[in-house]
Amino acid sequence: MLDKIREMARNGQREEAKRQAEELVRRFPEFAPARAFAANLFYQSGKKDEAIKELERYIALAPSPDPADYLSLALWLEQRNGPQDHEEAIKFLDVAIVKFGEVVRLQQLAVKLECRLGKYDSALRRVDALVTQYQPSPAYSLMRADIHEAAGNFQEAARACDSAVALLDLESTPGGLKNPVRESIIQRRDGNLAK
Repeated sequence: MLDKIREMARNGQREEAKRQAEELVRRFPEFAPARAFAANLFYQSGKKDEAIKELERYIALAPSPDPADYLSLALWLEQRNGPQDHEEAIKFLDVAIVKFGEVVRLQQLAVKLECRLGKYDSALRRVDALVTQYQPSPAYSLMRADIHEAAGNFQEAARACDSAVALLDLESTPGGLKNPVRESIIQRRDGNLAK
């Protein structure tokens, strides 16, 4: 039955597919794939509240949800932007991080949300966890710079930019040329030092 509903959606019969998906969910509330499909249909039709509820239910019911499911849920919560949505998104991201480990994209979104909430120390700890799991990189140093800039800690942001430049200098580039982003990071550093 779900295949038939998917076919309807592919053929442009979205309203009928949505109605059928809702009926399938009512008849078989524990059938996780129907919940995931209904969530996507709701999301595509602009019904964010319903989409979020269905995706939450899917994650709770699915035998093995994927990190992408948690990421989608967090992104939908971010887009809805209700009073508690960012905190709720971070909670779901943290559940996924505990379950799947230091998945970079999950941590990146959590850092972004925590900065919006003014939780800069927590955001920095997330970057530290990524560095511990993987290794220092210019990207992680620039994430630190972003956090420090958001917090108004411009001297620390400049130091993070210096770290990014130093790590870039360790990387080899074709023909021994300097990495083209190096100069923009130095300008960013100088801008932070001037503040």
